[in-house]
Amino acid sequence: MFNEKESLTILNPKLITETDKSLEIKDADKIIWQWYYYGKERVPENLYFVEINRKDTVVNGKSNVDWYKPNFNDLSIDKPAVFIGGY
Repeated sequence: MFNEKESLTILNPKLITETDKSLEIKDADKIIWQWYYYGKERVPENLYFVEINRKDTVVNGKSNVDWYKPNFNDLSIDKPAVFIGGY
């Protein structure tokens, strides 16, 4: 699945559910998704990230993506911290 030097870092994951086709992590303190801009050289200036942080009941995000503005308005402690599935 991660075949282009991407990485997914999850700090303090809780309530993990795994099936043959999905992975859900209900809660985590921090999630960092990193990848190199696809099709470009793998150098530091082409390394992008999305970071989601949870502190008590507050969830916020940040990113260095420069080709669109990520929407962090719908972050909620009521949604899974990570969900990978549907394939």
